[in-house]
Amino acid sequence: MIRINNKNSKSRYKRILLKLSGESFLGKGKESINFDFIKKVAGDIKKIKNLGYNLGIVVGGGNIIRGRDSKEYSINQEDVDKMGMIATFINAISLSAILNKFNIKNKVLNIFEMGIYGERYNIKAANKYFKDGLVLIFAGGTGKVGVTNDTNSALRAKETNCDVILKATNVDGVYNKDPRKYKNAIKYNSLTFQEAIDQKLQVMDQKAFEICRKSKIPIVVFNLHKKDNLKKAILGKDIGTMVE
Repeated sequence: MIRINNKNSKSRYKRILLKLSGESFLGKGKESINFDFIKKVAGDIKKIKNLGYNLGIVVGGGNIIRGRDSKEYSINQEDVDKMGMIATFINAISLSAILNKFNIKNKVLNIFEMGIYGERYNIKAANKYFKDGLVLIFAGGTGKVGVTNDTNSALRAKETNCDVILKATNVDGVYNKDPRKYKNAIKYNSLTFQEAIDQKLQVMDQKAFEICRKSKIPIVVFNLHKKDNLKKAILGKDIGTMVE
């Protein structure tokens, strides 16, 4: 797992990219956004910021619309992808609003020009905001149809010199098959990028793996819904699965 390099349990990582899926924002019943969940995440983020870490967050839009369901909607895949990119803006603004309530300085950076709804993303500005101690929320994916948010996360991590990608999920790591369906599923504590690719494990897509492998950015897959797991992942506690 994550290596600890001093007695105070400080992580070797200082700048972190957190990937939040759109599905994690999903509310109950007819609600598209679970604000109780966002408040929980904001509380976790506050603890992290108090420890002095830089944090960037890539948000998905799957709680509103999912690109892989284009056939179910009977509409063009390209149009669904466009809607999905717009959906990420809604989640980004929701997260930003709650972070403001927690007095956490943050900035929404959109891949598109969106006027008052955040600032357009550029690498130089993003790195400056990190140095200023802001939490950055990246919205809009890459701006290109057919490109996953996995790849977007890898690109943002590379461009902003992040030390690690934390992929938040609703299971406690990477398994050889879905642990929610198969009781005999085996969990991996660690994997190489090549092993994940060869075994076709559904952690991130191949393009994202290639970017992370070339840039030497490890990925930690963990369960965000357990108390203090985000903080534990950063501090190197024995949770989740590391891919490097």
